[in-house]
Amino acid sequence: MSGFMLGCDKPEAPVQKPESALSDRVCDMKLPEATGVQVKCLWYQTNVTAGFSLPAVLFSKTLYLADRLLVYIPGGPGSGGQASASQMQYWFDWYTETSINADLLIYSPRGTAGSHPHWVCPEYENLSLTVVAQNTSLEQESIVTRPVLDECLARYDRRLKSAGNSLGLGVFSSREQARDILGMIEQLGYRESHLWGVSYGSRVALVAAGLAKKIPLPRALPKTRLASKPNAAITSLILDSPYPPGRGGLSNWSALRENALALHASQYQKLHNVDTQAFYTLWENAIEKAVSQNEPNYSTLGAGWVFNVSNWYNSEIPPSGMERLAIYTHENIGFALNDHRLIALMFFSLYDTAMSHVFYEALAEMSDAPLLNENKSAFASTQFLLDTFVNSAFEPNFNSLVFYSAECADNQQDTEADYNQAYVNYPGWAAYLKTLKKNDICSGDYFNNLPNLKADINVSNPTMVIAGTQDHVTPMGWAQALVAGPSAANRFLVAVESPHSVLGAGACSSQLLGFWLEAAENRTSAAKVQAAAAQYCNNAEQLK
Repeated sequence: MSGFMLGCDKPEAPVQKPESALSDRVCDMKLPEATGVQVKCLWYQTNVTAGFSLPAVLFSKTLYLADRLLVYIPGGPGSGGQASASQMQYWFDWYTETSINADLLIYSPRGTAGSHPHWVCPEYENLSLTVVAQNTSLEQESIVTRPVLDECLARYDRRLKSAGNSLGLGVFSSREQARDILGMIEQLGYRESHLWGVSYGSRVALVAAGLAKKIPLPRALPKTRLASKPNAAITSLILDSPYPPGRGGLSNWSALRENALALHASQYQKLHNVDTQAFYTLWENAIEKAVSQNEPNYSTLGAGWVFNVSNWYNSEIPPSGMERLAIYTHENIGFALNDHRLIALMFFSLYDTAMSHVFYEALAEMSDAPLLNENKSAFASTQFLLDTFVNSAFEPNFNSLVFYSAECADNQQDTEADYNQAYVNYPGWAAYLKTLKKNDICSGDYFNNLPNLKADINVSNPTMVIAGTQDHVTPMGWAQALVAGPSAANRFLVAVESPHSVLGAGACSSQLLGFWLEAAENRTSAAKVQAAAAQYCNNAEQLK
């Protein structure tokens, strides 16, 4: 429901193709001068059959003479707009304030906002905005939206294959996205290349490190004039909130929701100095009230459970090619709050500690009132939570079709045994999981016969794994398993009391990155990494 894409049927207007794999482009904004930071905007042209042009931005404090490159790989999958004016300003400010001894490269992944072509499908977004205003069960919602989503995916799959790309939607796999990273690194030619992957970006970083050892870097197109130094393999990895291959299958859904409730219970206990059961009581009261509003068979909904959500994008000028997206045209968005959407709010609110506190206030509002009514002033926290949730879910730079395509191309279908075990382990979530399994988008024909990723990627590159103890998306256990796996001697875990995306949440400063870039080539030790974490992170755990 969170995402969109334009131009599934209608090709975009021709874009001027770069003359080489990496070439200059005009920046989307003019950044301040006399700061000591140089900024170069680039196009990276992928292989001919995939045919994507990716916008990239290179920041330097050394007139591009540094030996070291730090590549930021965004999460998602499907997080675009990385080279937009607002993101350029963010990274310019961040890079200006840091003392890291490296040039910085950011880019927008293939198919996302900013790349060409940008995959968009307005009919799916329009339908999604319509559906959230209706009181429908999870099953009914899937019945309505699945055919439209299927058609958007199938059309683009045909379009890719008709252009000579036999992978179809497989062009969005982590393996293909990793090839983009390797291509840009090869073209730039730094002596050291360090990959900084966040969430899903950590998977791309791992795959890129694995591919770099097995395949020659692409040399079909002439090197850019920036590449004055020898090509090099990937020097090290920084994996923030790691999402390794083999994780995140649909059968994990129940375990992640159960873990999210446990994280909420722990946070609620600390916040209010109460027993952990207090949160579960609050949660169960709200869920029961939401379910009671759905009878009979979701045909009616109490008037107080329908909210008008402010549209933060209504006043913005849409970027070129995104004018038809409904998020830019709806002044207000209706939102019908029922049981499965309350579950989505529960999960979403853990991305930010302050937002989880708003969530507890919203649950109290729902539980305290005999029945939500038209007096919405009594539900200010609920309204704020919904405004934030809906605008985040429909954020224009997030591309849900790239998300689905990457996830389904990477992961093998879970087995019946996987699902049956989840039903047994988490019976309270079984009905929801059975509905999700029945309508799994990865079962589409266009994802058949794609080369899935292996769960274990054996890379020996020095790797710093940064994980949050409050992470509900990529739990701490995933990071611990990654560090304990093959090449464990070269992998170092930094555990921090933080939600998902530790550095993005501000739980560690950029100085931790600076430490790692200096230490990675010098055979650092676990003790030194832990000392740096204690110095540069808030509430870092001391690991044995």
